[in-house]
Amino acid sequence: MKHYANIIPILVGLILVCTGCFNSLQNIIEDTKEATVTIYTFDEYGSPSGEGSGFFIDDKGTCLTNYHVLDGATKVILKTSEGLEFEVDSVLISNKKKDIVKFNIKNPDKKKFAYLSFANSELKQGDKVYNVSSPVGLEQTVSDGIISALRSDSHGEIVQITAPISPGSSGSAIVDVNGDVIAVATFLHRGGQNLNFGVKMSDEILALIKDNEFSKKNPKFNKKADFVIVNVPASNAPHVRLNAIEFKPDATIAYLSYSNLDMTRNPAQVSFQTEDKTKSYALTDVANDKNYAMTSFSTADHEEETLIVPLASTTQFRMVFPAIRNNADLTDLEIKPQGNTVGWKFEGVNIADARAALHYDMETYQKNYAYAMMREGELDYAQELFSQILEETPDDEDVLNAMGILSYVQGNLKDALTYFNEAIENHPSSETSYNNRAKFYADKGDLKKAKADLTKSIGINESGENYLNRAEVNMGLEDVEAARADLTKALEKGGLTEDPYTYYKRACCAIYLRDFRQANEDIRMAYKLNRDPDFDKHLQELYNAIP
Repeated sequence: MKHYANIIPILVGLILVCTGCFNSLQNIIEDTKEATVTIYTFDEYGSPSGEGSGFFIDDKGTCLTNYHVLDGATKVILKTSEGLEFEVDSVLISNKKKDIVKFNIKNPDKKKFAYLSFANSELKQGDKVYNVSSPVGLEQTVSDGIISALRSDSHGEIVQITAPISPGSSGSAIVDVNGDVIAVATFLHRGGQNLNFGVKMSDEILALIKDNEFSKKNPKFNKKADFVIVNVPASNAPHVRLNAIEFKPDATIAYLSYSNLDMTRNPAQVSFQTEDKTKSYALTDVANDKNYAMTSFSTADHEEETLIVPLASTTQFRMVFPAIRNNADLTDLEIKPQGNTVGWKFEGVNIADARAALHYDMETYQKNYAYAMMREGELDYAQELFSQILEETPDDEDVLNAMGILSYVQGNLKDALTYFNEAIENHPSSETSYNNRAKFYADKGDLKKAKADLTKSIGINESGENYLNRAEVNMGLEDVEAARADLTKALEKGGLTEDPYTYYKRACCAIYLRDFRQANEDIRMAYKLNRDPDFDKHLQELYNAIP
């Protein structure tokens, strides 16, 4: 018994030491989390352009992150561990080679922040390290590992670690067992496992950075006082978003984006009328009863009057209106087509509120960022972001349809059908979901199921396009009479009355049904509306087919 009695105090001592270590580790993690921020960036269209991490280095809100996290941004918001949002004010110093920027924030209330200090000890292989960041939109995620190597490359001195670094982790602090910063997480090597890197950072290294390349190479960053981010979806088309409005001395510019998540529109094509002001879009100052007709339209790439958006992609575009001189207190703006023209509607846009404080609904940021990744062709990353959203909100209609389409274009047909079924089950009044599943069935050759879904879609929204889609399925079923009836409905419902192809299709049906008078009228109308010389040849051939 005496032998065991001597061991007991030793065991108790070990337990107390381990408990002290555990509490110390918990404190380190909590302190690091309190000083870590999530960074959300916006491009020159006011659209989400990226996510990253950063950390405070003093109690006033001075922050460090990677150069590439802010590069190309027009506006930036950061979110603290408490959920508070602050707009980035200015970049103080930067070095692209080291991938480092130091910036401050707009902090009118002089709030004090928890912050991190730099380590003074020498780094060694095998040292334990920790990281708190926001990988793939997962805010305040903790990971750990060891220093696996100390290297030098184009960044300067770098620290190779085994703690995971993912998109969104860039710019976060890598801390030691004392909770002090040894490096800034920068990049990972996608070709290997646990190949993650940070740029070594200390008070001495930071003090040597004197220049500010970022400000020279990003002249649009925070330079647009009258560039107002609003983030408003169209009331009748949620995949079209008014991202921002810029008030210039000579023009008012609306910056928008369109994500094509409708399989029946591949590609989606939208024509804009600028010659006839009575049919073009207009920006209206409702409170002051002033109307401004659109003067021009362009995409991010070039000037044109037709917006073309392939399936599973996003396109940015601009609408330009006359200048609004007194724009400081605008509380109720609208953008919509004039007259009876069919188009998108943005209503109740409050510029005064948006100008007062840059705020973005962070619950939708990740979704819109995923749409932005579709624009860049990063479909795998878009799927990763959408999957993360579904873990939180498994019945999100937009995301279920997006996942269905991304699965479809990548050849995962079983998954695509599952997502469309789930979207319809959770949202039985979803026109888009029925359209997507109808196109899926049509492509598989099951036209009866496709027609059934399109009939459901028409029951939800008797739009010209829905009738046109069902007409094409009826043609495939060789029910020409039903196809002609649907084409007539499509023309009656508006939106297609100036589309020569719809008249052409109805003329084809009329010839088959030996209604040559109708065929002749439709061909003449198609000729009148057509602007494509090559299509004129098809119209002539069809006209020659009339006995």
